[in-house]
Amino acid sequence: MHLSFLSSLVLLSSSAVWALPEKRTTSDLFVAAPAGPIVGHYSAPSSNKPVREFLGIPFAKAPVGPLRFLPPVKESRWNSPFVAKAYGPSCYNSNFQVDLSGGTGENPIELAPPTSESEDCLSLNIWAPPAARATPGGAAVMISLYGGGFVLGGSDTPLFNGTNMVQNQDGIILVTINYRLNVFGFPATPALKADQQNPGLLDVRAGVEWVQKNIASFGGDPKKITLFGESAGAAATDAYLYYAREDPIVSSAILQSGTVFIITEGILGSPAGAWGNLTATLNCTKSTAAATLACVRRVPAVTLRDAVNTSGASFTPVIDNGTIFGDTVARLAAGQLTRVPTLIGSNNDEIPGETPGAYITALAFTCPAARSASHRASYVPTWQYRYHGSFPTGNPNFPDPGAFHGSELAQVFGTYNRTSATQAQRESSEYIQGAWATFAKNPTSGLTALGWPTYKRGENTLVRLAYDNVPGATFVDPATYEGPCSGLAAA
Repeated sequence: MHLSFLSSLVLLSSSAVWALPEKRTTSDLFVAAPAGPIVGHYSAPSSNKPVREFLGIPFAKAPVGPLRFLPPVKESRWNSPFVAKAYGPSCYNSNFQVDLSGGTGENPIELAPPTSESEDCLSLNIWAPPAARATPGGAAVMISLYGGGFVLGGSDTPLFNGTNMVQNQDGIILVTINYRLNVFGFPATPALKADQQNPGLLDVRAGVEWVQKNIASFGGDPKKITLFGESAGAAATDAYLYYAREDPIVSSAILQSGTVFIITEGILGSPAGAWGNLTATLNCTKSTAAATLACVRRVPAVTLRDAVNTSGASFTPVIDNGTIFGDTVARLAAGQLTRVPTLIGSNNDEIPGETPGAYITALAFTCPAARSASHRASYVPTWQYRYHGSFPTGNPNFPDPGAFHGSELAQVFGTYNRTSATQAQRESSEYIQGAWATFAKNPTSGLTALGWPTYKRGENTLVRLAYDNVPGATFVDPATYEGPCSGLAAA
């Protein structure tokens, strides 16, 4: 049955109307964090509910020179105030686009390239309520990881701005993290330790550790951290739950349109041989792997990036049995991963088109989500959703875009196109945003209080969001959408 939008608002703390402006103070913007003093600003100065914004905070040393390709190194404490006024550079992106159109070449949205790029890119951003809206015991913390096939993306994308989430959701702090991409994050070179082939994934761990140690200074609860992401960001989140299970730090996770299986099952493509081809292009093929690596480290970052782009190679995570495991299927079945409440989902039309779009949607998204949910449900509270909203994007060429890959992001962050948005879209965003925040604040039973059943096959436990563009949730048997999965061995 439908959960009506109005009744859901009663359960969510996301729609309180504030008649009087909240107090703004200079002291609110000065944070004496363990990492060092940090000065922020208000991201929405004209709002009755201001949000404190701290941008471009370094969480690790610049991975340059001898640190290139290595796991991130902890940043030293700074003594002078760090003025967190602007996003840090994005990590170097590829100059080609990941085709998410199922071969049609048509995508309803196009993300703008990063404003700036650099090899020195390991920074994070924080959106937090002011002291006047502080949560007793600390606000729940949501750490977001961007997607982009591990070759594109950056936390400065307007889509991921956390202002709306923190304005609308009491008791929430939102953090976005940069992690290294392409060859800088996933070099796959034999010169590195076998279990450290994916330093970009270890950047995520460094960012989570920084948040744990510092977020209380911003009003957050370091024991209540939700790691979430979309597409490659979801795969990185899922990978984290395997490699960090001895000391997970996080208390819950949300996987949006992605699991670790897009890596382990070769859906992203394998970079086998890419390192050898790249070193030959750079004239860095030496007598030993160590000498070859040293040569590549001396190559200017822009030259290295351009050589990757010219070659057309796509460096993505590899199985190293340190961050990505070859026996992930067995580990999942045995519950050998971080046992925290998990929300897993995908979109109804991830890849547009009947063929091959429907096949890719099932192979890469529907079936891995089903597999992940069904096994996790044996060990931890697990919910599975399927997003159906087909809302205007502002692109007149796609009046009915479908629930395409990434379309739920604007709803989660509340960063949809305000000019073209329908009332149903606004209300759907409020509902979804509130559900995500509710889960972060109470991972074990918050969604149960919203009326969401935990995942169980054979029962109406799959949560359909914005079905027929109606705000709220309906519930059906997960098997409704898993028909192709038996043939794909993904469930």
